[in-house]
Amino acid sequence: LNIELKYELQEGFYEIKGIGSDWGTKNYVLMITRMLEDGVTRCLVGTRSLLGEGWDAIKLNTLIDLTLVSTYVSVNQIRGRTIRSDEDNPVKVANNWDVVSIAGGFDRGFYDFERFRKKHSQFYGLSEDDVIEKGIGHVHPSLTNANMASIIALKNDINEIMFDRSLDRFSVYKRWKVGE
Repeated sequence: LNIELKYELQEGFYEIKGIGSDWGTKNYVLMITRMLEDGVTRCLVGTRSLLGEGWDAIKLNTLIDLTLVSTYVSVNQIRGRTIRSDEDNPVKVANNWDVVSIAGGFDRGFYDFERFRKKHSQFYGLSEDDVIEKGIGHVHPSLTNANMASIIALKNDINEIMFDRSLDRFSVYKRWKVGE
């Protein structure tokens, strides 16, 4: 291929340059991925299409899912981006987040939560008592039979627990008993 890929620091930001007759958007994605893998950037905002089949970034360990998808194949494809093993970080664990909007007083104010429930009905996770379980209970046990009023009442507590849990990745690694 006739491509030269480089990134240069320009006034606090990196400028991506692609030069050569074979330069195109596919190579642009490769360049941004390399910047993430090299630690030049620690954040990548991508579309569902970027995070779809064929894209790899071994170092990626956190995903904030803002998509509306809830089908098994699509969700599995997106979440699969973070759970790959990294030989440079043998205790890597993934933090996969869903952002859910709940709007009391609106006819469809609970729709996003129902989509979230459907999404998690297909996936396993580690519950608070270290049991691997399928469904929304692995996110937080209060969500299993939750209604809009109970979620609104508990949202600050749940958000705080989720934030604290995300900061203690090594504990999560040990709780998953990776390699045992």
